[in-house]
Amino acid sequence: EPLRTISSFVQLLKKYSNAQLDERANDLISHVVAGTSRMQMLIDDLLTYAQVNASQTLKEIDCECLLNNVLADLSVTSGECNAIITHDKLPMVRGIPFQLIQLFSNLINNAFKFQREQPPRIHVGVEENPDEWVFSVSDNGIGIEAQYLERIFRVFQRLHSRREYAGAGIGLAICKKVVEHHGGSIWVKSEPNVGSSFYFSIPKIN
Repeated sequence: EPLRTISSFVQLLKKYSNAQLDERANDLISHVVAGTSRMQMLIDDLLTYAQVNASQTLKEIDCECLLNNVLADLSVTSGECNAIITHDKLPMVRGIPFQLIQLFSNLINNAFKFQREQPPRIHVGVEENPDEWVFSVSDNGIGIEAQYLERIFRVFQRLHSRREYAGAGIGLAICKKVVEHHGGSIWVKSEPNVGSSFYFSIPKIN
C-alpha cells in the first residue's frame, strides 16, 4: 500500500506541475514510477514464495483441468507471441491447487519470456514411474548454459539484465519450493539456442 501511495502522489505531482517540469524532471519521475512498479512485483513474488510453506490442505487435483485453466489465463500472452502449446494427457495428483497453478504458470511464462526469433513451441509432458509422476515443460527458447543450471533455482538469481528480460529472479525459486513442498524434486536439461526442458516429480496418490 505505501508503494501505491508513492506512485500515485508522484504521478499527481507530474499532472499538476507538468508545465513547470523540464525534460530531466519528467525523466526522474518516470524512473520513480517504474521503480515502485518493480518493487510491487517483487513484493508480490516474495509473498507468493513465503506462502508456499503455509499449511494448506492437500486435495486430489485433475492436472489436465488445471493446465487448461492455466492456458486460458495465459491465452492473451500466448496469442501475442504466436505460441504453439501441446500437452500429454495429464494425471490426477494430490496437492495444493494454487501452488500447482503457480508452478505451471511460471514454467510456461518462462518459455514465453525466453523465446528466440521463432514463435515458442511448448510441450507439457508426463511420464509414470512406480511411485511418482514426472512432468516436463519443454520449449525451443534461448536455452541455458550448463554452468548455470543449478543457480537458476535460487532466489534473486538472474542470468540476464532486466533490460533484456523482465522479472525479479524469483519465479524458478517459487517452482522449486512448490515442488519440494509436494515431496518432489525439480531439475532442468538445456542446450543454448536449442531450448530447455524443466522436469519435476510429484509423488503418486496413495
